[in-house]
Amino acid sequence: MTDNQEKINFVGQFLDVFNNLRNLCVNFLKQNPHFFEQLALFLDNLPKLLRDIWGKAAEYGWYINGCTPASVQEVMLQKVDQATLDREMVEHLERDWDSVVEGILSACPERREILECAFQLHTEGCYIAAIPLMFAQADGICEEGFTAHLFRGYKNLETDLDNLAGMHSSLDIWLKTLGLKTQLTQHSSNDSLEQKALAPNRHGVMHGSSKHLDYGTKINSLKAFSLLAFVVLIGEKIKAQKYEVSKSNL
Repeated sequence: MTDNQEKINFVGQFLDVFNNLRNLCVNFLKQNPHFFEQLALFLDNLPKLLRDIWGKAAEYGWYINGCTPASVQEVMLQKVDQATLDREMVEHLERDWDSVVEGILSACPERREILECAFQLHTEGCYIAAIPLMFAQADGICEEGFTAHLFRGYKNLETDLDNLAGMHSSLDIWLKTLGLKTQLTQHSSNDSLEQKALAPNRHGVMHGSSKHLDYGTKINSLKAFSLLAFVVLIGEKIKAQKYEVSKSNL
């Protein structure tokens, strides 16, 4: 077969595929005449939808990271109960532990020694020691990366994040999620069994409250890890945006 004949055959095959796709699209739009209107409405509502589902996950002590699969976010969309979300997030973080850890260490090389210690403590089951270390590093990374003190009090955090959102509007949803009032960031007086079942209370843990001595569980350690990974993810996005701005100003 000559080169010209091969090219003619390829063009013929391409046109067949193209025509099939075109016909599928035409038929789909005939059957769904309001598709683009519905798509536009969905995209308009998407920011609120993401705020709602990520906010609900944060109430249960969970945050997304750079390795969180779409399947987990689909579970969030279904507005499942805490037990279901706990199970999905535990499975995700245990399955993707190495990848998430690698991302955190790569983003924070100057903190590697401390972070590796925290992660080793977790893998060894020393959750009582791992959780405070991860809380402390999350606060430090937050302050260093985007001058917001994660545990400095809700009003201060809200102001810091609002100022930051003004500079990085595309990260508004993530920043608002970080700024929500949750069991993680509330005062240690949130000490009922129901409240402590949501997430570890950072204030109670870090200040040695006698009402929060039962924080050292595997799931609480994973929730602290989840928060740490989320803070790192936001910090990396902010760095990338700053780099793009600096390039455009050259």
